[in-house]
Amino acid sequence: MSRHATEVRVPCLYRRTWQDGFGARGWKLGGTAHDPEIFASTAATGERIPTSVFVHDILDHLLCGLGPSGHRNEAVALLQLAARTGADPMPDFAQMVDEDLLQRRVLGETFHELLPPELTKTLPAGIRD
Repeated sequence: MSRHATEVRVPCLYRRTWQDGFGARGWKLGGTAHDPEIFASTAATGERIPTSVFVHDILDHLLCGLGPSGHRNEAVALLQLAARTGADPMPDFAQMVDEDLLQRRVLGETFHELLPPELTKTLPAGIRD
């Protein structure tokens, strides 16, 4: 190793079957092993994006200092992924809105913290807190 080389070690785990309700097989970052919101992933790339979820978790979350879950962290990581691969983040943003936000499910913070003040004023009374 040259004197200018830097070694980066990323703790990760592999399991043939994760107890995540999906029976997923693959890799997870060490710090996400017990987080039910983080699914295990194989090294295979997706059809739309030329990288794996595991590589996305490492490059676009961990090494960028973003937490592994939470809607704000994922939104920023998706922009990082788009810059790195040229992938369009809009389908993932739409999926987050449809599957989570419209179902009143926000990860990592409250709606009040996530949305700008002008939008929080329009929230139904049950989710203003």
